[in-house]
Amino acid sequence: MSHTHTHEHEHSCACQSHSCGCHSHEHNDKRKIPLSVRLVIGLFFAISGFLLPKAELYLFALSYLVLGYDVLIAAAKNIIKLRPLDENFLMTAAAVGAFILGEHFEAAAVMFFYQVGEYLTDNAVEKTKSSISALLDVRPDTARILTSEGEQKIPCEAVRIGQTVLVGAGERIAVDGTITKGSAMLDTSSLTGEPLPRSASVGDSVLAGMISTDGSLEIRAKKEFSDSTLSRILTLAQTEHSKKSGAERFITSFAKVYTPIVVLLAALVAVIPPLLGFGAFSVWVFRALSFLVISCPCALVVSIPLTFFAAMGCASKNGVLVKNSVTIENLSKIKTAAFDKTGTLTEGVPTLTEIRVNGSKAELLELAAYAECDSTHPLAAAIKNAYANPIDRSRITSVTEIPARGIRAEIVSDVVLIGSKRLLLENNIDVPDLSFGNAVFVAKNSAYMGYIGFGDRIKSDSKRAVSNLSKMGINSVLLSGDSENSVSAVADAVGISEYFSELLPIEKAEHIKRLSENGAVLFVGDGINDSPSIASAAVGAAMGGAGSDAAIESADMVIMGDEPSRAAGIIKLASAAMRIVRQNIVLALGIKFGIMIISAFGIGGMLPAIFADVGVCVITVANSLRAYYMKPFAHLADKHTNLSKY
Repeated sequence: MSHTHTHEHEHSCACQSHSCGCHSHEHNDKRKIPLSVRLVIGLFFAISGFLLPKAELYLFALSYLVLGYDVLIAAAKNIIKLRPLDENFLMTAAAVGAFILGEHFEAAAVMFFYQVGEYLTDNAVEKTKSSISALLDVRPDTARILTSEGEQKIPCEAVRIGQTVLVGAGERIAVDGTITKGSAMLDTSSLTGEPLPRSASVGDSVLAGMISTDGSLEIRAKKEFSDSTLSRILTLAQTEHSKKSGAERFITSFAKVYTPIVVLLAALVAVIPPLLGFGAFSVWVFRALSFLVISCPCALVVSIPLTFFAAMGCASKNGVLVKNSVTIENLSKIKTAAFDKTGTLTEGVPTLTEIRVNGSKAELLELAAYAECDSTHPLAAAIKNAYANPIDRSRITSVTEIPARGIRAEIVSDVVLIGSKRLLLENNIDVPDLSFGNAVFVAKNSAYMGYIGFGDRIKSDSKRAVSNLSKMGINSVLLSGDSENSVSAVADAVGISEYFSELLPIEKAEHIKRLSENGAVLFVGDGINDSPSIASAAVGAAMGGAGSDAAIESADMVIMGDEPSRAAGIIKLASAAMRIVRQNIVLALGIKFGIMIISAFGIGGMLPAIFADVGVCVITVANSLRAYYMKPFAHLADKHTNLSKY
């Protein structure tokens, strides 16, 4: 069936970045021994060290080597490359110092906790590997072209501008071009995200990736495939992914500053006092080793990733799947939330919203339902749902589908036409001008009866989503491929003042980049054709129910309940998590530096040193776990949203 209906709306598949962790390392698939196995073996040797005190040195050393051989190798490689002062070196130096001081368990425990953090990080990275397989599925591989020798099948890349490309019913269009012969209903969902097909005929422009659902077309190519809109979408998605995946990990960046300072201070502690006559070298070297043990960043190595994972766990139990820790960090910086329309702020299902008739509404709806009784088109379903009465098929004499136009049906003694305005005009039936965006026209016995208008119902919490973001100081923007009338109506209904309509996917991505000039942008969509937008945004989110598999698989986060108001809650949670991270940094470094100072003067012995390492680790871990028990979604409807509450 055919209807006048041109939504153009896009969705995206995103490719995301991943990070969080403690040092640059090979992932599980590159390790000779999986880290999970190493953790079990290392723990076994450590427990054995407690049970067999006479062999504890060897058993704890074995535990350390099993757990930390990759750290030792990384430290050695960096020394060879003349870049020794990183966290790998500090971890190694702290362990050596602990063994020299007789704290064998301490050395193994530091590495065990360190690798637990790495294990959690590796899992997060594996889960966040981007996938654009579904987007690649919409890429046609071959094209049928018409030549002087007849029809030929060639690779899409071989199609040249000006050649005639043949497209049959059910086939995907291979290149951007203009229809020169034929008409059809086009499935544009892979590019525009719009679930309803649109009609196209001679003179209309079409894009690679669209599917002819019911007609044969001849298309004159106006671009080569490499320059097509679809190719540009694929290229942009992959380019943006590679940019995002290069984000530095916090601990690595921190270690570039922290490690040289600590090593320099330890060297000064070992050398300066004895040179000034304040004791023997052996005493101060011992204190310098204690200094290194205290300085080991175990508390940060464990607590910072744990904070992210706790926040991710909190989000998950509240219906938002956050796929990596970098997303948490980026969410805390969001200044603008950009929303797709169909399926995101609206339900994405056409609903009958208006009937205008010259006579009886009941008769028009009945005739439309009978004519559409066997159609699976979404608009036909909306008509039948609105009619909601049994169909007496004995009244139907015949039903004929007219490609790219509509339906001609004989019901009892009446001839009914239902479909596009063009269908009625071609049958010499006058149709009044109409500004309504999505409608089907009905005529009976060559007389115009009226039209049925359709709309997309706005989700119940879309207005609350915009309101909650506004309370948090975050601006909302609506980006859509739909018509101006449709987009402006939704924007007004949900309270968004800035909106853009009739956008192609790449145009939407350009708006994301423009908005990003004023701060980080969250983009919320639900389909694979939003890939450039999700890739261009600091955080890309997909709707878990309405979203395509590709969007769900590749977005930075997934809103499982399809509630846009969850966006405000997750931003609130992320901001709280980042505050905990900063608290742990200040707490850990403050205590460590304080104890480093007293340890350098030989005050307090090993007890303060153990507290500076294990005790501070316990405190920061406990603080990190607060992120899991927060309730950032509980008060989103309150008049005042107070981020400082957390």
